[in-house]
Amino acid sequence: MSLVILGSLRHASIPGIGRWMAANLLAIGGMILYALRDVSANFLLVIFSNALFCFSIVLGYQGCRQFFRLPPTTPGPYVGAVFAIAGIGYLYMTGQDLGARAIVFSIFFVCMYAAMGRLIWASQKPERPFYACGFMLGVLALGVLASAARGMSFALGLAHQKTLLLPTTLNIVFVFTLLLILPALSIGMVMLAHDNMTERLERWVNQDELTGALTRRGFFAKLHAVIKQTSRASGIFSVAIVDLDHFKSINDQYGHAMGDLVLTRVGQLIVSSLREADVFGRLGGEEFVIMFPGLHRREAAARLDALRMSLRDDFARMQDDAVPVFTFSAGVDEYRMGEPMENLMHRADTALYAAKAQGRNRVLSADQVPFEPQKVPAAAAAESAEPAWVRSTIRADD
Repeated sequence: MSLVILGSLRHASIPGIGRWMAANLLAIGGMILYALRDVSANFLLVIFSNALFCFSIVLGYQGCRQFFRLPPTTPGPYVGAVFAIAGIGYLYMTGQDLGARAIVFSIFFVCMYAAMGRLIWASQKPERPFYACGFMLGVLALGVLASAARGMSFALGLAHQKTLLLPTTLNIVFVFTLLLILPALSIGMVMLAHDNMTERLERWVNQDELTGALTRRGFFAKLHAVIKQTSRASGIFSVAIVDLDHFKSINDQYGHAMGDLVLTRVGQLIVSSLREADVFGRLGGEEFVIMFPGLHRREAAARLDALRMSLRDDFARMQDDAVPVFTFSAGVDEYRMGEPMENLMHRADTALYAAKAQGRNRVLSADQVPFEPQKVPAAAAAESAEPAWVRSTIRADD
């Protein structure tokens, strides 16, 4: 079933899917050969059945490396698999009993399960749900314990058997557990693939592809979360609305391709200049919004003014590439405890209008603008599909 599901996800170009599918196929083949070994045990059957299982776990490990964007072709696991298979073949040819071969097999799988668990633990993304990685780690921990216990039981003489599927209680527990782990790992791989697709969808919904900024939806979700946190912790933060000056003329004179290039470059420069805690969003068109946690409005305005000059100088240096020099205007204000989000956005937007009216290419904080903030009742704001500040920021001429 895992193989069928993984196959259905191949079109999604999820890294590691191909190796995980190959690992499942090898495991299925290994299980079939294991079932035949008690019927017709011979050297080739022993070698091939163990080889399929060994390379199955190696491909699963390499698929995980590829999934987490690491180079997949590390030679260590393949070398380990070859030595394990060679050791099992040597012990079989020299007449050693099943216990000696089981010890070699167990050592190899303990190493592979532990390596895969270490890889997943080190590569998990803290911002993503832990469920899929946690499931994989739990299965791998069980694999380490079961393989180690099986190897130790043979090494200490607690288990004695001449055939693989001898129906003793201890052997049934070991075989059942080990054969259960591989399908469970396949399920974990499907869960990782599903989480990868969920992450992509969330990124497509919440991140603007052109500029790297959060979409309007993604930004306001962050803003609501920060307002709740600030209300509980009595913190501060400021919000700035940024609008590129005369952007329509860039589209008209140079074309929309140049406009997209400008927007992309602006997004790159803003993202590179912000702190890790800052939140950058795109309201639409050439209008952006930035949230500065922990900064008062004057501090945020100073940082934004430095960004404005940096952006202007950067585009001035690009004149050889025929990229137009342009500037932006911005309005900034800080959050007032307990107020609706719409009030804060309206004050920042009014400060932006004032910056435009004063000649553009400047940053103003709301306390530099003589105006009465618009009071938006919380109930009315919740009912309105398009708050007043949203309507006020629609500009067709600049």
